[in-house]
Amino acid sequence: MFKTMSRIGFYRSITDPAGFLQILSTSVSHMTMLRHQPVAESPEAIALSTQAIESVNKRLGDPVLNMSDGIVAAILTFCCHTTMFNDVPGSKTHMNGLEEIIRRRGGVGTLDSNPAMRMVLFWVDTNYAFMANTVPRFPYPEDLYPAVPQRPGNDPLLLTEACNQEDLLSPIYDLYSLNQLIINEPKVRDIWADGVFAWKYIVPVLHKLLLIKYEQLGPGSAALRTGAMLYIAAIRRRFGVRFLTDIQTQKLRTSIMALLQDADLAGYDPAAAVLLWLFVLVSTLSDLRDDRNWFVSQTAQHISTMGYGSWDEAISGSVEKVLWIDDILVDELESLHQDVSMTMLVSYGHRFP
Repeated sequence: MFKTMSRIGFYRSITDPAGFLQILSTSVSHMTMLRHQPVAESPEAIALSTQAIESVNKRLGDPVLNMSDGIVAAILTFCCHTTMFNDVPGSKTHMNGLEEIIRRRGGVGTLDSNPAMRMVLFWVDTNYAFMANTVPRFPYPEDLYPAVPQRPGNDPLLLTEACNQEDLLSPIYDLYSLNQLIINEPKVRDIWADGVFAWKYIVPVLHKLLLIKYEQLGPGSAALRTGAMLYIAAIRRRFGVRFLTDIQTQKLRTSIMALLQDADLAGYDPAAAVLLWLFVLVSTLSDLRDDRNWFVSQTAQHISTMGYGSWDEAISGSVEKVLWIDDILVDELESLHQDVSMTMLVSYGHRFP
């Protein structure tokens, strides 16, 4: 995050002392995390962040200072910190305050003269919306982000074939285009070290998906929307960004359970392939034991139902045909392979090669 914020010029916007203090706090917290120590127990980071918040609070009553670019940038540093460390309640508090200040300034258009601040606002807004499963508060800044090159080729796009929700089709097409762009880019450079690429191309697709409300979708469309967002989360892990997926995982489980009650997905067909893709994807991402165990069990059962004879056959025959990048979730996939094999042994009396 630090290198990316430097490359887009955001640090030049931090003119308020509170912003500097919070950046120092985040840096200390990051170093604490790299030492595998609890971030919440770093006294130096806590002291710096407390000073930053107290500094901002002292000026919130000033009608001029409380709406300055410096204050907005400082609060953005708070938001960056809380989203970086998956602090959902803290992110909500800071986003509420930021939204109110921007409203008093006259709207998000007042940041148009500072593209770096506008980009960071879009980033933290989208990240918080993903973690909390809410709709983003601010619009997509089209003038700052390049369009994702359209995916070439005529290969079947199984997610779009399974989608019957018109407003969901556009972001899913964008996801396929993004996927192809990521596959092509490493041929010319190390894309995984480029945080700006992630900000410019990945976050906008996630934003479009988040604008579609989960509650307004049927179980099939809801599962596709959530699966697409979790796939983006998997890609972002490869970029070194790891966000909470607990809410999305539980939403997806609810949607799939409703689908399994109504659908006959025996044998191979596009819907069955998409369902296996979802099972494999979420099994590798889930941090909650109960959810992961359920998805692992469903993965084993679905592979058996589809008649695959080996793990590699299931991955190449379904998962990769739906949507996948070889460089993502490599260790997690191997761990899942072992868990599915053990589940097969217990449930069906044989291991899964």
